[in-house]
Amino acid sequence: MSQFGFLRGKQAATAQTALPSPPTPAPAPVAEAPKKKTTILAADTLFEGNIKSSEQLIVEGTLRGDLAVKSVLIAQSGKVYGNIEAENAVIIGRVEGKVAVGTIQLQTTAHIIGPVHYGKLDLAGGAIIEGEMQRLGAEARKTAVSTDSDRAMGELVSIAGGKLQSA
Repeated sequence: MSQFGFLRGKQAATAQTALPSPPTPAPAPVAEAPKKKTTILAADTLFEGNIKSSEQLIVEGTLRGDLAVKSVLIAQSGKVYGNIEAENAVIIGRVEGKVAVGTIQLQTTAHIIGPVHYGKLDLAGGAIIEGEMQRLGAEARKTAVSTDSDRAMGELVSIAGGKLQSA
């Protein structure tokens, strides 16, 4: 290097400045999995009628009617006066009627009056069951938990934007 800070000969050839790398292309968009739909029966709502759905239902209010759904959560404030058929159920509130589910979780404040037919059971201490409990085999579960249209009760109801809509 000379006294003025310049490089000469071989030194100049090896000390080239690095060129910026080309921009990285944006990743290709990934297809999103379909979002599950959830219907919520709000805490201050009384619904009289049957509900059939292939999605999840959360009951925070009162339902007087039967349910045939894929998945149901009865919140602590929730009350169901009717039968429940579901693949999965979490009960924290009160149910008066027959319950037929593949998998059921009964939380501490759950209270069921009526028979319970289940495939798998998760029972928390404090839950109250006033009725017969029967574990179903794999074939019986398919029959008891069927949500086919010929077995489902009533009409399909969904709640969107706080309004009740019938399909």
